[in-house]
Amino acid sequence: MGNRASMVRTVSSHLFEESHKTLCVILLNHELPSWTPAVWERAQVRLCADGGANRLSDQFPSSPPPMTIIGDLDSIRKDVLDKYCKQGATVVNLSHDQDSTDMQKCVRHFVDSYVTESLHVIALGGLGGRIDHTISNLSNLLAFSQIPIVLVGDGNAAFLLRAKEKSRIEVDVENEGPGCGIIPFGGPATVTSNGLKWNLSNDEMKLGALISTSNEILSPVVEVDTDGNLLWIFEVEK
Repeated sequence: MGNRASMVRTVSSHLFEESHKTLCVILLNHELPSWTPAVWERAQVRLCADGGANRLSDQFPSSPPPMTIIGDLDSIRKDVLDKYCKQGATVVNLSHDQDSTDMQKCVRHFVDSYVTESLHVIALGGLGGRIDHTISNLSNLLAFSQIPIVLVGDGNAAFLLRAKEKSRIEVDVENEGPGCGIIPFGGPATVTSNGLKWNLSNDEMKLGALISTSNEILSPVVEVDTDGNLLWIFEVEK
């Protein structure tokens, strides 16, 4: 795997195609990647979802403070809350809303503050840990499908390939893979791919039947054509 600077490009390569885009990094309450400071410092908007602030303070205490801490505020420690409030962080207490997760609260706050077409989100700590939390985070890729969102955690990253689109994924072969997977998401999908060890050729995929796991990236460009929503999952540095 490459250095931290190149990892910023890797996990967000499809986010920086246009210079006017606004990047939001959300830190969730799970182990953060070693290269978090590099992408955190690059973001125009830095949010912590409740206990994600604990992770930032414990793992990367010299990194810039979050601009906003959002959520139920039932996980963040008082010493961390006091620390970041003194450094200028705004706190948004949404404990009255028990129907959405802290990540959902963060994304909605971001969407309400910016023009949707300019938004891009990287959620660090978004994969791994409790399975229900991971599934909920993955569900947000569908809930906010109009916004490019990358989930990262435990050496993996994932984002949505939208239905009825031909996706061209530029792969940083030094930092991505080789392991990858294509998972039908929200329903069946007929899929054709190029650039993988085991390509799909107009194959129908659905949970309980064919899915593409333990696949490998063989090309710096992977193409995927699908009539249904898919998850693209690939290995990155922890």
